[in-house]
Amino acid sequence: GLVSLKLFRPFPVSQLRELFDEAKLVVVFDRDIGYGYEGVLSYELKAALYGLKQAPFIKGFIVGLGGRDVTDQHITKGVTKAIKESKKGFISHETDFIGLKLDDLGDYDEKDYFKGG
Repeated sequence: GLVSLKLFRPFPVSQLRELFDEAKLVVVFDRDIGYGYEGVLSYELKAALYGLKQAPFIKGFIVGLGGRDVTDQHITKGVTKAIKESKKGFISHETDFIGLKLDDLGDYDEKDYFKGG
């Protein structure tokens, strides 16, 4: 199934707990990131579903940053990875990005970027 939130605050905790009560896997695609965490929706959903007797495996991905398009391939890649990780019981606290060329950053050092004076 597919769920699309139209309102973030107040966060619909009780509705989401009821909706995902019997789910085994929830894949979240965020178009933002809470620095030091993961995507904001993924983070909030994990908190909302915490304590369910049979809480689903929740895997979040960051997509579409900077207005980039989110393609079918991005969705397929994320869902496939989430299914594999859920079957292994692998819980990652790393932030997974899809559709960004992070390898192109190389040995980027932010001190070289900020040359204010």
